[in-house]
Amino acid sequence: MLGFCFVIISYLQATKLADTTIIDELTAIATVFFMINCIMSFLGSMYARFQTRRFIDLNKFIFLAGLILMFGIIVAIIIGAKGL
Repeated sequence: MLGFCFVIISYLQATKLADTTIIDELTAIATVFFMINCIMSFLGSMYARFQTRRFIDLNKFIFLAGLILMFGIIVAIIIGAKGL
């Protein structure tokens, strides 16, 4: 997911859409969500104190928030590309 975010940011920079939309800022936020998710997953796999139900649920929520944000970004890019 992190790689996908970087592809979107690169696409926006190449097409100059980053200057006229907030999509690149939203993608940066999604990237942060996915990076936090990666760190939390690592901590959960390495240390027993991070394997609590609350920590796992929080990690799932952060990942889902990133996915929903990425879905909205993709929809915005598709709508913008078609000129709707």
